[in-house]
Amino acid sequence: MNLPIVFARLSQYRDKVEGGTYVVERVRAAQDTYLASSADGRPAVFVAVASVSDGPGIRLRNLELRHGMRGDLRTADGHSISGIFTLVECLSHDTRLHRAFLELTAEVLSRDLSWQTTDDIEQSFASLMELFKAASNPSSASWLGTWGELFLIHSSKEPERLLSCWHTDPLKLHDYALGSERLECKTTVGRVRAHEFSLAQLAEEERTVYVASIVTHETVGGISALQLYDEIRSGLRSQDLRLHLDDVVTKVLGSEFDSHGAPRYDLLEASQSLKVYAASSIPAPVNPAPNLVEGVRFRSNLSESPEIRRHGIILKYLAEGGHASA
Repeated sequence: MNLPIVFARLSQYRDKVEGGTYVVERVRAAQDTYLASSADGRPAVFVAVASVSDGPGIRLRNLELRHGMRGDLRTADGHSISGIFTLVECLSHDTRLHRAFLELTAEVLSRDLSWQTTDDIEQSFASLMELFKAASNPSSASWLGTWGELFLIHSSKEPERLLSCWHTDPLKLHDYALGSERLECKTTVGRVRAHEFSLAQLAEEERTVYVASIVTHETVGGISALQLYDEIRSGLRSQDLRLHLDDVVTKVLGSEFDSHGAPRYDLLEASQSLKVYAASSIPAPVNPAPNLVEGVRFRSNLSESPEIRRHGIILKYLAEGGHASA
């Protein structure tokens, strides 16, 4: 079920309905379910449920789930629909969140579940709620760090394979994980190739750790992290990977996901500067008692560290340094 296509079709008719009314189209589901476009162009879904609870529903910054809604719905050809529904509605006007809402909703509806109560609906839409809850939290990641991680995927020889490795490490120490290999991406601006590390990131017990180092600078003529995200996403064939990309970007950028003031960085400089190092070659403080010392962080200058040949499986997905990406 391609809800983005259905929603685009509905959006053509929203100016023909009265304010406050939703234009809807019934979609395939186990019970009466309607995809809707609000008067101001936001996606929503109405689900008819026999047993309505007195629960308050859920309201987030960019999403609301309300029970016991009396529908004021119109189809594209002017038919009126009335009933009592649970409404799940995207509150944001950002098209990226619209896309995430529609694709996650399609995944929920594809399960062909029959919801007997409003609690059933809340459980089914839990993944959608978690994604939008993350989008409501303050950002804990820098634009620069996220830009570098997206740049590696954007410039990759095999972007879908690298994306599938992104933020899958259960320990969350590294940006990419494939089998026993780990890849940490570090991005900096300025003349010195220096990055911040933790000792835990460079530890190689039962795993091989690589560091991808990027040097770039902020420029109005550059490209933003959200532009990289859009270009990566437009080339993905797998819906699962699109959902994974949406999930990671939303969680790492939090409330800044829909920001239009994102800094832009130089893509050519980043492409030409890309180098890969073994974790063992990164200058680090000596730690004689690793089991007794935790949380050690430091800034390391990689200017004299030797770049390695790319023998690792995960490294074969990276673009070659010193060349502009296509």
